[in-house]
Amino acid sequence: MRRAAAALALALGLLALSPARASAEDPHCIQHGTKHAYLCYYHQPGTGGGVYATLLLFENWYYWHPLSGDLVVDETYVHSSAPGYAGAHRMIHFSDLGQVTDQAWLANFPHNTGPPAGSTPAEQRSAMDFQYAMNADQIGHSF
Repeated sequence: MRRAAAALALALGLLALSPARASAEDPHCIQHGTKHAYLCYYHQPGTGGGVYATLLLFENWYYWHPLSGDLVVDETYVHSSAPGYAGAHRMIHFSDLGQVTDQAWLANFPHNTGPPAGSTPAEQRSAMDFQYAMNADQIGHSF
């Protein structure tokens, strides 16, 4: 698993980045040297290809490879300790170029019981399935 994640990181050029809620002991992640930088892969059977994550000091980036019928979802999560931010900040985008604009839904992610308002039906389904994938392996958002 670690070898595959390292190969993916090298292919994508992600290892030059720098940290989040992972540790050197997390079996899903590889750490970049002694830096606070991790590349992770979480596979949850039944939720698609899995969640890929790059965990950095002030940001986490997540990419969900979904089941057939869902849109690809990516999330950028900025930690509350990030310089220039008054609190944590989250953006979720879809492969159809849409994004979640429901601020109450974003603030409650990943604990929502219903889909985000103002999104298409495909985006709503994908957002809820992405949220399920994030919860299935208890993927954290804080470092």
